[in-house]
Amino acid sequence: MKNKDPKLSDSIQFIKGVGPARAADFIKLEINTVNDILFTFPRRISDRSQIISVNESKKFFGKDVSLQVVGISVNKSKRGKKEITTVIFGDDTGTIAGVWFNATWIEEQFIGREVIIFGKLQYRNGQMQITHPKVEFCDEGKENVSVGKIVPVYPLTGNLNQGAWLRIMKNVLAQYLPLLDEFYPEDFLQKRQLMSRQDAVRNMHFPDNIHAADMAKQRLIYDECLLMQLGILFTRHQDDCKQIGRSFKITRVIDERVRAILPFKLTNGQETAVAEIIEDMKSPKEMHRLLQGDVGSGKTAVAFYITLCAVANKTQVVIMAPTELLARQHEQTFTKFLSRSSKSKVRIALLTGGMKKSVRQVRLASISSGSVDIIISTHATLQEDVHFADLGLIIIDEQHKFGVSQRAALKLKGNHSDVLVMTATPIPRSLALTVYGDLDISTIKGSPPGRKKVKTMTPDSNKWRKIWDFLRKEFNMGRQAYIVSPLVEENENLDLHSAIEAYEALRKGEFSSFNVGLLHGKMKRKEQDEVMRQFREGKIDALVSTVVIEVGVDIPNATIMVVLHADRFGLAQLHQLRGRVSRGSNLGYCILMTDSKNTEAKKRLQILVESNDGFRIAEEDLAIRGEGEFLGTKQHGRGFKLTNLVTDFEILKTARDDALKILKSDPELKHKSHQAIKKELINQHGHQLIIAGSG
Repeated sequence: MKNKDPKLSDSIQFIKGVGPARAADFIKLEINTVNDILFTFPRRISDRSQIISVNESKKFFGKDVSLQVVGISVNKSKRGKKEITTVIFGDDTGTIAGVWFNATWIEEQFIGREVIIFGKLQYRNGQMQITHPKVEFCDEGKENVSVGKIVPVYPLTGNLNQGAWLRIMKNVLAQYLPLLDEFYPEDFLQKRQLMSRQDAVRNMHFPDNIHAADMAKQRLIYDECLLMQLGILFTRHQDDCKQIGRSFKITRVIDERVRAILPFKLTNGQETAVAEIIEDMKSPKEMHRLLQGDVGSGKTAVAFYITLCAVANKTQVVIMAPTELLARQHEQTFTKFLSRSSKSKVRIALLTGGMKKSVRQVRLASISSGSVDIIISTHATLQEDVHFADLGLIIIDEQHKFGVSQRAALKLKGNHSDVLVMTATPIPRSLALTVYGDLDISTIKGSPPGRKKVKTMTPDSNKWRKIWDFLRKEFNMGRQAYIVSPLVEENENLDLHSAIEAYEALRKGEFSSFNVGLLHGKMKRKEQDEVMRQFREGKIDALVSTVVIEVGVDIPNATIMVVLHADRFGLAQLHQLRGRVSRGSNLGYCILMTDSKNTEAKKRLQILVESNDGFRIAEEDLAIRGEGEFLGTKQHGRGFKLTNLVTDFEILKTARDDALKILKSDPELKHKSHQAIKKELINQHGHQLIIAGSG
């Protein structure tokens, strides 16, 4: 079907060379339209542009080479069930073998014909060879689409192959590339030394040379960063203009009453964070703030302080935690603090998904009637039947466990509520400008007095005996330990010790004379509560667990954290786990065990041995695992196609500065010079933004 009026929104099916069958394969790759395929870039590019002689290729063993040669002879042999076809190629400087396995289509077609071959150069049985080389004939009068050029390598599925991709992309670029609008003025392109948009897309698919490929990528990375920053900053501007938030009255009397309930004096870091948050709460604008602090810095105390300030203003507060275990611990902590005041009339309710229906109905009624002041909950708060009498403050703990959409859904249940999100996973600078770019950030620096650092070690796997001896010694001194596994149960596909296996082995073996407990997310709520009660009361010496204890669990007497298969965890997660120990006055130990022979894995764990600084660890973790694994990009909806938040941080900063300048001069993006970029902003981020006048 020939499209007389081509548009970027045209279905992928109607591109020349696609059709219904291939369209189905493209749709599996989430490529539905012309625009989708234009911006589905190669996974990598393969440089086949430098054609060298056979003799020159000797310098490149183990690397890809392109050679222009003539077929000399063909030989077929068998190795077991494999049929091996060997073609000897040569030029004026020497010979090289091309080897194929079970390739029945290769006969005498190469003999005497000039070809370009490409592949990894190897040396086998006294002969230079390339296994399954890419081959293109030089005498067919056709333009080579791959060999002898810089070639894109695309993602494949179904019956899609690289050859089909290349031919289809040539058709797409020829017909549709001219429809791609530029959204920067010419002088701006020159100022930022950016390639034009059409040239950038073309060079991403078919680069003129390696430098052009790099310049194309830089242009498109800048586009991603600028559009995201414009979206984030525009949203902030719209929120700031509304001026419809609550204005909490926080007097000296309220401040004194709250401080009198706290069992300790706030640290300087906590005082700074409180001052910034209270300033927001007093403002008539809605608060959108992130409170970050390293493990054990005292975020819960800050949350308690501002919660009581909000309750003093006769409004409800909801605190949403990622797990029932953490929600119940918050309830216990808040209740303990409030019990210090005989005059306190503050009412707390716990709302979780594991509650009995009858109990839940009573809780829902008390929440909707306003007879409860503080609601501590999990995802259960987001359910449709949860209604508040007057929700004025929302606190989301461990924000990285939730998605942007969940934060927004909870906010809809309030009445211009202020929002504070908290995280004990320090945010790298690049993520602070992107994933959390719509939030003001407060950082608690330092830890409460008396908190000791944790000594971390990564012993060899043959040191198990010494480790268990050390733990028994600690148990005899009245201390306790966590032993964490990445799995709940045995998995036949993974050679890992599960929590259940470790529990059974330790209670019957090494720790048979001590009390060993088991905790994991598949256990019933009552069972979890009972195990944690016993551990808290010192009746369990070793608690074998999964990462359900990753955040929030606070047992001052627990001094040892043993992590099995530590290489299976991210650095930030290991730092969180490490934060469960040394919460009292005794020195804590974190023992990271791994059987991995991978030197990179061991090098990664060494970072934790060298540093207790969560901010450095977060930066390293982001660099190693990328944004998607660090946070779960799908949850946050702000992933990049090309941008690497570590290596491209300078581009991100430049784009943010440019976005600030654009919005300072034209806050509503109404100027004629900004219409093209506004249109692209709506196209790419319209599902997350509401832009004035966008229609």
